Amino acid sequence: MRGGNTLKRNESPAPRIVHAGIRRVRKERMLLISFADSRVLGLPLTLFPTLAVAGPAARNDIELIARGHGLRWPQLDLDLSASGLLAGNPEFTGSARKVATERRLKDYFRLLQDFASKSLAG
Repeated sequence: MRGGNTLKRNESPAPRIVHAGIRRVRKERMLLISFADSRVLGLPLTLFPTLAVAGPAARNDIELIARGHGLRWPQLDLDLSASGLLAGNPEFTGSARKVATERRLKDYFRLLQDFASKSLAG
């Protein structure tokens, strides 16, 4: 099998992202994503330490990539896929863990444990 297609048979691709932005919802900063199929997804920035600690200019410099199937923050060298976002996947990079450790982002490590538990159970 050639190419980079990771979809399983009969699995549809994630919907295209049409807009994304960072907004404060109540007291928490959230990554809000609008999809072409009219869904809107909100994820807390605690899932993404690189975004959580970035300044507003870098955090708000968002590009759509892969024909709307991903987001890129060029100033932060961070890419997130639509399918990963829909699954609620946290940022798994080594730099994310380093930032979370340095900034003592306890919620990030709690979320990682919750995610790992769900992944092993399902």
